[in-house]
Formats: sequence, structure tokens, C-alpha cells
Amino acid sequence: MSPSVLAFALGILLFQGMPFLPRPLWLLGLPLSLLAAWWFPRVRLPLLAAAGFFWAFFYAFVTTPQPLNDIARPVVAVGQVDGLPQCGHGRCRFFFLADQVAGKRGHWRLSLSWYGHPPRLHGGDRWRLRVKLKRVRGYRNPGGFDYAGWLAMRGVAYRGYVKHGSRLSSAGGGLSLLRQVVSEGIEATAPSARSAAVMRALAVGDRGGLGQKERELFAATGTSHLMAISGLHIGLVAGLVYLLISFVWRRVPRLCARWPAQWVAVVPALLAAAAYAALAGFSLPTRRALLMLAVVLGARLARRHLPVGHALGVALLLMLLWQPDAVRDVGFWLSFTAVGVLLGLARLPLGRWRWLWMQLGIWLGLLPVLLWQQMTVSLLSPLVNLVAIPLFSFLVVPGTLLAVALGWLTHWRWDSPIKGMGWLMDRILEGLEWLASWNPSVGGGDLLPWLAAVVLLLMAWRWWPVLGRQGKGWVGICVVAMVALPISRPAPP
Repeated sequence: MSPSVLAFALGILLFQGMPFLPRPLWLLGLPLSLLAAWWFPRVRLPLLAAAGFFWAFFYAFVTTPQPLNDIARPVVAVGQVDGLPQCGHGRCRFFFLADQVAGKRGHWRLSLSWYGHPPRLHGGDRWRLRVKLKRVRGYRNPGGFDYAGWLAMRGVAYRGYVKHGSRLSSAGGGLSLLRQVVSEGIEATAPSARSAAVMRALAVGDRGGLGQKERELFAATGTSHLMAISGLHIGLVAGLVYLLISFVWRRVPRLCARWPAQWVAVVPALLAAAAYAALAGFSLPTRRALLMLAVVLGARLARRHLPVGHALGVALLLMLLWQPDAVRDVGFWLSFTAVGVLLGLARLPLGRWRWLWMQLGIWLGLLPVLLWQQMTVSLLSPLVNLVAIPLFSFLVVPGTLLAVALGWLTHWRWDSPIKGMGWLMDRILEGLEWLASWNPSVGGGDLLPWLAAVVLLLMAWRWWPVLGRQGKGWVGICVVAMVALPISRPAPP
């Protein structure tokens, strides 16, 4: 990957650590840093880092919603429901795209809750709501979930609850309504609530049905990435369509003589991936995967040889230009780190047990990111994913999409495919529960000293001949201290 792209990403990351927005005069630094990087190539990397800093500032300056000052009392908001509402237990949570709040026109994305007995909400419906709003605030506990940051990445600066409202118009169609119809059809047809929640997550990216127990189960077995529509799922759909189109095209020699099959299959594969990403609501992981796929397929369509490292760098640069605050999402780092590790391992002669070594390499490569984000580390994740990834890639995901398509085309009257996939999903969840019962999972704080001790030992082994007696003694003291730290630490209250 190009060092210039990494420098640009570092500048964006530095900006995201600032607790406030600088003055607008700082925006002049963006063209100045770019021009200086062009004219002074010897100091290009620090200048590109500065350009990334100012680009992130420009993006935040443009996309930050207008402030709302008159929200001490309930106000009237007019707009439309965005995405899939999450309803259950006497509450509906949903995003609301408001174009008018308290008589003030603009664009705001609000996170709202409707308590009691809310009416039936559909994506795309236009409402006039009386709401009580407040600015988004989040807890600042170390290692805790950054709820304010999670909402900020989705363009939400205000959240609140609905006191009452009236529907102005219903959605006549559209993507949000289609996603909701599919989600409700799966929920009404699947044999169990758990299988319905997983199938909804795989089909339309609706993870609202996954409870805390299921989320902890996936985290304990290292399979959380299989529940979020991301690079694996988008690439799978594109690959299947690409292979199918190529296979059919090759059966007609006259067509192959006019256009090569590898070239013809690119556009349908990219359209299929885009359709699946749209069905998933164009979430951040799907947009990231779609960008990376577009870079690779675009190079093939242009008949240009693009090294895989350069393709990864181009995809990273496009993602940072499109949405600089994506660096605040842990999925961003996990995705690009996993792809980078795979590209590095693909060049090594791993021998007979190639797939096992690649799974172990990905686990080790993602370990620093998991420790950095203080996430749970599953020690059996490489072995579990060795079976789970092929199972989901070749059976669960294609079977779920096919079952949903058949159910939607028959207006959910033919429910046998969905029930069959639901039965299979229940068996998979039972297997994951059995693995999680004896699969050790540790936190980043517990594993970090051990990892540091291993790294220190490897470095000492590499430079052991040049270390003196005093240096060897300090290495031994550091290793003993790192190992003793997690053992001697008392249990937290």
C-alpha cells in the first residue's frame, strides 16, 4: 500500500482525536498543503498527513447539522422515516430525516423513540411529529461503547422521543419499504425468533432482532463478522454472479469471439453487489466493500493490471475521501487489516495446511486492533471460522437470499425454503452455543501483557547476540513483570 495513502489516513485520524472544531480559517490549510505536497516531494508525507487533517475538518464543517437552540420545550418536526424502525416491548426506535424543526428549515437526522402504543411505521412515510429533543451525549467510560460517536457517524446530533404525531403521506414504494416488507416476511415465516433475527441480518442488514445473548454468543466464538453484511457477503454475491455469467457466456462461441466472458461478467457482478448493498441499506460496511469491489472490477473492465496492494490503497483512499470519519468505526480497521493480512499471506508458501495457517494469520493480524478497541478476543476463533466461513459462504448466505426471493415472489405463501433455512440456522446456533460453553474468551486488558511479553521475547531472540549482560537482565525483568501483572491483579468490584 502506498505510504502517501497511509499518511493521508494518519492525518484524518489525528483530526478525529480533537475535542472541538477549529476555526473556519483553518480550511485554507487544505489547498495550501496539497500545493506544497506537489511542489516539495521531499516532505510529501507530512504534507499529505496535513492534507488529511484539513480534509477531515472540511468534511466535518460541511456535514455538521445546524444547531437547534429552541429545544428546551417540545417542538414540531416534519420529515420522513429513514430505514427500518425497530419496534418491540412497547417502544419503536427509528431514524427521522427532518427538513423542518421548530419552524426552522434545514436538514437533520434525528434518532427518535416512540413509547406506549406507537402506530405502524414504515420507511419512507412522511410524518408531522411533536418531539422532545436533546443533544447527543455519551458516557466516557474507558472501554465502554461510544454511543455518541456511533450516532455521529450516522449524521445524528440530536435524539429524543415522540409525544404524538400525524401521518402526512404514506410511502408508495421505495427501498426502505421493500426492506421492511422482506424483514417482516422473514419474521412471520421463520420457525423461531432467533433464526428469524439472523436471517433478517443476513438478508436486509436488520440486526435489531439480535438480542444481547446472541451478540455475546457471536463475540465469544469470533463469528460476529458473519452477522454483518460486509466484504464477505458482498464479494460472495458478486463472485457467484460473475461465475454464472461467465459460464453461460462461454457456452456461446460467437459471443465469446466478440466480447470476452471475463469482461462481460463485470457489470452484472457489480450491479448484483450494488443491489445487495442497497437491500442492506447501504450501511458503512457495505459501502466499504462495494468501493473495494468496484476498484478491482473496474480495473478488470478497463483491462488494466492493478496489483492487489495498489487496489487496496485506492479503495482506502476513496473511502477516506468519501467519508473521513469512517476511521472512528472499528469495522473500518478490521476490514482493511484483514484484507491486508490476506494479501500478505497469499504470497507465502504455506504448504499443505494453507487455509488453517491463513485463519491463524488473520486472527493474529486482527489481534492488535481488537486489543486497541478493548474488544473480546476468542481464542478458538481461527478453528471456528475455518468451518463457519465456508458454511456461510456456500450454504447459509446463498440459501437465505434464495429463500427470501422465493418467499417475496410468492407473497410469502411458499414458506418451505425459509423454514428450511431457519431450521438450519437453529442447528448452527446450537453448535455455536456448545463451542462457546468451553471456548475461552478474554478481554484485551488481560491478553495485552502476554502479547507484549511474546513480542519482547521475539525481539530479544532476534538481537540476543548483540545484547550485553545488563540488556539481557532487563529483558528478563520486563518479561517477568508483564506475565506477573495480569496474574497478580485483584478482581475488579
